[in-house]
Amino acid sequence: VQYTDYYGHYTCATQGATVETTLDGQYFRIADNCGPISATTTCDGELDLGVAGGINCSVPDGASAGNTNAARSAYYGLNLANRKARFWVSGNSWLDTSQVECRTNTFGACNASWGNNTINMFNAAGGCGNTAQIQAVVVHEWGHGFDENDGGDFDNSSEAYADVAAMFESRDSCIGPGFRQTETCPNFGDTCLTCTGVRDQDWDARILHTPATPTGFNDVYCPTGSGPCGFQVHCESHVPAESMYDLATRDLPAMGIDPDSAWQLAERLWYQSRPGSGGDIFNCALPASDRCAVGSWYHQLRVQDDDDGDLTNGTPHASAIFAAFDRHDIACGLAG
Repeated sequence: VQYTDYYGHYTCATQGATVETTLDGQYFRIADNCGPISATTTCDGELDLGVAGGINCSVPDGASAGNTNAARSAYYGLNLANRKARFWVSGNSWLDTSQVECRTNTFGACNASWGNNTINMFNAAGGCGNTAQIQAVVVHEWGHGFDENDGGDFDNSSEAYADVAAMFESRDSCIGPGFRQTETCPNFGDTCLTCTGVRDQDWDARILHTPATPTGFNDVYCPTGSGPCGFQVHCESHVPAESMYDLATRDLPAMGIDPDSAWQLAERLWYQSRPGSGGDIFNCALPASDRCAVGSWYHQLRVQDDDDGDLTNGTPHASAIFAAFDRHDIACGLAG
């Protein structure tokens, strides 16, 4: 078996021999419900899987039954996310050696899931798009896998963890645009203005234009559940995920950092703080909330931001990290 490089290049061992891909790679294996995946060419030719105009089981002319848009899109998006994580996080055996199966065009609608080292992506139906063709939804489910395998227990809420992984891949607060085909996301009552995904993690892109906080959002809009404040985990994801979006797009740029560098810095701090992460992302015993626990995201980011090994003299981006989390009432201490 030979694997291509990041750009799809491969070495031709025998001129004129037949080479084949089944999208069964080093890190991900695609199993498409529409049928087997196989594309061939003569070595050293281009291995072109083609493009199909339709959805679900549509394939390019003459292609194998499983060579769908969903199969190709999921394989590409997952490998990009895994590559980024391997760059920031070294020595994680799941990222480095585990092969995850992604099942595309699974019968159903309006859903996707992670479990048993397998990602399940549903076909287009019921007013929802094909979730394997939506980058942020694919990466969100991969994010659950990374959460489970980062060396700690699942973070609470793991939905925030997975949303942040998706945001850093797409640089978009709308988690999965195109998931909904006829409406914007209801967002637990704080309806999205334009996002057709599952959630929008930019508070100013929803009708209330108000940052989510444990006492201003969770205990007002969220059903009962198992999040840090005792509410539904998807709903509670807003408080920490919005904090990370604010850090990347509001508070680091406010320090004079250009937008691309701000995204990359926030991404680095978050990914490098993942090893061993687990438990509640923030403390919550309403009406109080904070991030003063050592394992909170706020503290983990501050530790990663420290550039001289002295935790008593602040960190280079302390004020931006504080502002982003304090806006959502889950910072700790003072800005410095």
